[in-house]
Amino acid sequence: MAILEVEHLEKRFGGTPVLQDVSFSLEQGQTLAILGSSGSGKTTLLRCLNALEQPDAGRIRVAGETLFDGGVRAAQRGGRLPFGLVFQAFHLFPQYTVRENVTLAGRLQAKRRPDYRANRREILQRIDDEAARLLGQVGLLAQQDRYPGQLSGGQRQRVSIAAAMIVRPKLVILDEAVSALDVTIQDQILDLLMRLRREYDLSYLFISHDLNVIYQCCDRVIVMQKGQIV
Repeated sequence: MAILEVEHLEKRFGGTPVLQDVSFSLEQGQTLAILGSSGSGKTTLLRCLNALEQPDAGRIRVAGETLFDGGVRAAQRGGRLPFGLVFQAFHLFPQYTVRENVTLAGRLQAKRRPDYRANRREILQRIDDEAARLLGQVGLLAQQDRYPGQLSGGQRQRVSIAAAMIVRPKLVILDEAVSALDVTIQDQILDLLMRLRREYDLSYLFISHDLNVIYQCCDRVIVMQKGQIV
């Protein structure tokens, strides 16, 4: 079963085509890499997936939910995208503790539930319990009351991974997620990601330029050049 389906995606900036008839799918439990040099279109593809850019044509479906179809972007259930995101630069809020960073997306999502006011305490307790479990799995439960500035780069990326997992996605998109780390820490993070993939039956979409990372963890590779899959 495909967890991600991209069909005939097109994007232009002015008169310049940036994505041209991009089509691919990702099966549940697999890891797919998108490889390409600067200007190949992979960053624009990511921005179309996470609603930062509006495609001109095509269709995007995640876990059976249509995100975009024929020029119209659908409203996501609960106002959120149905996948987790992990970036190169960690994207943590420095004023929040580790635990607060991890629970943030879950708490924002919970506030949109119709039963939130009536069951607020129980709902927030479940989110806190889930965050503690995830922090335990990434080896940072003892650091949950620290702030991102008190952590190493590898630890901050582990927090980012836990934060992406708090809403229990089936798909996680990783944009150069280990490129800012040294080789030893890269290997540790990749081992963690592969363990989480097995435990949660996750699918990963890796956007990377690092062939060693792709070799270690990806089942399939798409190569992009000048906005096309080649």
